[in-house]
Amino acid sequence: GAGRAPKLGLPVGLMIEAEIVPHPGAGQSRADWGEQFGAPGPIEEPPPGGSTGAAIEAYGAALRADPWLDSVPVTLRRVVPVGTGGGGWQLADADGESALPLASAGLSRSGLWKLAALSGGGPVTVFGEFGHRGFQPLAAWAEDVAGTIALT
Repeated sequence: GAGRAPKLGLPVGLMIEAEIVPHPGAGQSRADWGEQFGAPGPIEEPPPGGSTGAAIEAYGAALRADPWLDSVPVTLRRVVPVGTGGGGWQLADADGESALPLASAGLSRSGLWKLAALSGGGPVTVFGEFGHRGFQPLAAWAEDVAGTIALT
């Protein structure tokens, strides 16, 4: 119910096979853990994802269902972290012309430098939350680097 803490929180980079039970309400974006079918383990591959344009469309669709929604979880494929001057950063599609701004307070300096170093100027896959404040990166993957890099 409202005001209750989730039963289980996993650190970034871990996953668990479990049942989820949606909470009633607009958008059905809140859920709680049901039965768990094993112990948490490392994420071997990033979740399916798309472009920055697809992320914008997903957030727009979610807002139509719930106008008070703060953000949606998304995975961005083949994006490059790019400085915008003045300390700002964005994730630009490697194969396109669109980009998402990084949330100004969303990423620590060490997380930002981890992301930039992982990319090395090339495309990476980034999971995070996208909303009206920008994109909040949580984890990233590069094709030539094994495992999940936590950015928090």
